[in-house]
Amino acid sequence: MSMEFATRTQDLAKELALVQGVVERKTTIPILSNVLIEAREVKNGGEIEIRATDLEVGVRTICDATVKKAGKMTLPARRLNDIVSLLPDSELQITARDGSWASLTCDRTRYRLAGAGAEDFPPLPDYDFKDGFAIEMAPFKAMIERVVFAISNEDPRFSIKGALLIVEGATLSLVATDGHRLSMVTRENWIRGAKPVRVLVPRKALVELLKFDAGTEGELRFGSSGNHLFFKMGRRLIQTTTLDTDFPKYERVIPDKNDRLISLETQALRTALGRVTILAADRTRLVRVAVAPGRLTLSSESPTMGEAEETLPVEYDGPEFQIGFNSRFLLDFLQATAAPRVRMELRDEQTQGMFRPEGEGEWEHRYVVMPVRLT
Repeated sequence: MSMEFATRTQDLAKELALVQGVVERKTTIPILSNVLIEAREVKNGGEIEIRATDLEVGVRTICDATVKKAGKMTLPARRLNDIVSLLPDSELQITARDGSWASLTCDRTRYRLAGAGAEDFPPLPDYDFKDGFAIEMAPFKAMIERVVFAISNEDPRFSIKGALLIVEGATLSLVATDGHRLSMVTRENWIRGAKPVRVLVPRKALVELLKFDAGTEGELRFGSSGNHLFFKMGRRLIQTTTLDTDFPKYERVIPDKNDRLISLETQALRTALGRVTILAADRTRLVRVAVAPGRLTLSSESPTMGEAEETLPVEYDGPEFQIGFNSRFLLDFLQATAAPRVRMELRDEQTQGMFRPEGEGEWEHRYVVMPVRLT
């Protein structure tokens, strides 16, 4: 199929960069390494729609263009992105005559790029959003950032390779766990006119949502149909299949009797943990947390590297005790929160600890971490 259009390189580069995350690097289906480009005429001129999918997550985005001949074809996603990102900010003309080769011309630079027809590219489902609801994009992205790091990348249990999205009345919650820690963020009095929702959103879809710019509209539309979920902002849309499995009973691991409360500065704890972790054992990343009235001491040791220790001032007036944690789990939480202070809610060295940011009034963030046995 033939196709001919012109667009600005910077505009096209921005949209191509957006879809790279879902393009399959290693696939037994070669067409999934390509993006589908469709040039079409619209009321106010022309546009090109760019689509990419790995069969789990699909992305559509639109770029303004001057369309001389409507049509569509697929081109290798990463190669096309590499080319366009290095071109000067100028007009780029793309012409395809037979559906298998495309000519790219920008100023004095010309490429001839091998592509393929669009007939083998997987179709992406449509959704009209009449039954969907709106979410403020900026705070929703902040909620994703506070849970996405806790989603399992390695655990064979498929059920925890996504985050649970729950809508009940006007309240929206996101929950993620990898079996060793759990992160849950809840915002009340936020959603209007939404039906109850309880779906598992794959990690990859959440990571792609973080690339969305809140822009001037600032509103994300969400909807579901069958086992498909849709997130739309402006002219960009992410579609994904929900994970069809049961999420762990996360309510059971949230402690409710942790009565040893320690408050301290987030930045101080973050930097101290970073220093002490340098000499933590590679396998467990164990850091010992020793608490006494007014102070908290972090320490680590490795039989082959040495020992490290640092003491911080804290607000605490209870009995002395010790507990061990995987330092990476704590650092993930501290790097995700923007609160100036955090509160540690502990009980004993065998019970999971809960960590909460102090001063983040928009939502409630609870982070639960299983302890590491002290030896």
